[in-house]
Amino acid sequence: MKVRFLVPTFALAALLAGTLALASASQADTTKAEGQAVTIAQTNAQAISEKRRKLMKAISGARKGLRKKAKAGSIGPAEVAQAEKIAALAKQLTGIWPKGSGSDMVKGRAKPAIWQNEADFNKRLTKMQKAAADGAKAAKAGDAKGVSAAMKAMGCGGCHKRYRGPKPK
Repeated sequence: MKVRFLVPTFALAALLAGTLALASASQADTTKAEGQAVTIAQTNAQAISEKRRKLMKAISGARKGLRKKAKAGSIGPAEVAQAEKIAALAKQLTGIWPKGSGSDMVKGRAKPAIWQNEADFNKRLTKMQKAAADGAKAAKAGDAKGVSAAMKAMGCGGCHKRYRGPKPK
């Protein structure tokens, strides 16, 4: 009779050991998965930050060239295309400042103030996008003064002073 009780006891012990091993393995997978989630979030934040940087550089370069031409009173097909490019690039800026994509996750210049004062930031972004669209309309009409005024109204410094930090080291 003792054998009958020993076998179930050994079976119960083996079952318990197996359950504990599975629980431990499951815990390790969860920890590993959480570590990967952080890596994925950082990777996504880096990609978003790079996209912002590329868009802003493209807008800045196009805007500088267009401002010079408009100041000289020269608005032709090339300037119309430039103004339309600026407006299209400006539209792409919507939604590329999600929480968790700032300098807390990646090396970048986006200050935490963007997410602390989203309403003001988004208002300024909308104003810049409208000015870019107005510049495209003025360029199509051949209005050099209107283009110049629109490029000035984009006012990059208004956001950069508040929401962009120094270059990361």
